[in-house]
Amino acid sequence: MSVLDWLFSVQSYFNLKDIPHNKKVAFAAMYLNGIVLTWWKSFYLRSNQPTTWKEFQQEISAKFRHIDKEMMARRRLQNIKQGFSVEQYIVEFTNLSL
Repeated sequence: MSVLDWLFSVQSYFNLKDIPHNKKVAFAAMYLNGIVLTWWKSFYLRSNQPTTWKEFQQEISAKFRHIDKEMMARRRLQNIKQGFSVEQYIVEFTNLSL
């Protein structure tokens, strides 16, 4: 799941459950895992983590949006198949490689 999709899902939950603004960051942090949790711990241990939901969204997006794009590009490259001419395949492969 991309970071933007994750943020959308979390925001939808907040809206549904009417989560107070001052609890949103802590609530969202409970659902982090893997590299994102490591990123959050580094903020937390330095006591400079975002305190508002808007700041949290900006920080997590800035950090992980480019990773989402790289993963999507890799998936497209892995799934490319030659179902057309070699020239068209080379063009598509080259475009995905950029």
